[in-house]
Amino acid sequence: MIQKDIQSKDGVKIHYEVFEGNKPTRTFVFVHGFGGCLRAFDPLVAHFQKKNFKIINIDLRAHGKSTRPKKAFQHDLNVFIEDIVAVIEKEKAKNVTLLGHCFGGIISLKLATEHQKLIKSLVLMSVSYKAPNLSRIFYKYFPFKAFILKIVDFLPHFYLKKYPSYAKYKKSGDFNPIRICSDVFHTSPKSYLYISREVVSINFSKQIPTIKQPVLLIHGEKDNVFPIKIAKELQKNLKNSRLETIKQANHLLVLNSNPELIKLIEENLSQNFL
Repeated sequence: MIQKDIQSKDGVKIHYEVFEGNKPTRTFVFVHGFGGCLRAFDPLVAHFQKKNFKIINIDLRAHGKSTRPKKAFQHDLNVFIEDIVAVIEKEKAKNVTLLGHCFGGIISLKLATEHQKLIKSLVLMSVSYKAPNLSRIFYKYFPFKAFILKIVDFLPHFYLKKYPSYAKYKKSGDFNPIRICSDVFHTSPKSYLYISREVVSINFSKQIPTIKQPVLLIHGEKDNVFPIKIAKELQKNLKNSRLETIKQANHLLVLNSNPELIKLIEENLSQNFL
C-alpha cells in the first residue's frame, strides 16, 4: 500500500492509502464509519488486494491521519463528499465501487445521488438513510442545545494520534463504552460533537429513488444503532438493490463479521451484480 495525502478545497489534509494491483479493471473505495479510521477495513482490504483490484482506503477528515478541521462548517456532510470525490479524481479511478460502513455508508449513499456517473456500484454496511427518530427528537427539543454548541466552538483540538487497535474491540457490543471513548478521543471530542450534529439531521428520503446503480445492503439482524427495519425500508426504495442479512450480527460488521462480509461481497461479484 502507498501512503498518500491530498489537500481539500478548504485546506484540510486528507490521508489515504492506495494499492494499484496488476492492471486493475475496477476500483474499491473504502469509507469507514463515524469515529473510525481506514484501519477498520484492513481484513477486507487484505482480501481484495489478492483480486488485483485497485484499492483506495480513506481516512475521512477529522479521523485517522487526516486533519481535524477547526470550524463547524468544515464538518458538513457535503465536504466529506467533496474529499472523497477529490481522491477518486486524483487517482483517476475507474469502475468505482464504494464500500461504506455506518457513517461512511451514509456519505456514500449521498455521494451516489450527486455523482451518478462517478460511481458504478455500492456496498453499504450497517447503513441508514435517516437518523434514528429518538436522536432527532432529542436534538431538536434539547433545551440547552444552543449553549452547548457554543461551548464546543471553544474546545481545544486534542486527540490520540496513533491508530486504534481494533483487535481489542472484536465481539464488542454496539454501545460498548470503552470503544466509544476510544472513537471520541481518536477523532477529538470537538470534531466528534460537530459530526454528531450533522448525523442527527440526516434524511435522504427524497433522494434515494434517484440512485440507479446496483446497491448491496449488508445488515446485522441484531443492529441496535440502525435496526434492520431501516435497511428493509431502504432496500424497498432503491431501484436496483439487494439486502443481505447476517444472523446474530450487530452494528459493528467490520469488527465482528469480516468472513461473512467477504463471502457476501464475493457472491455478488461472481453474479455480476456489483
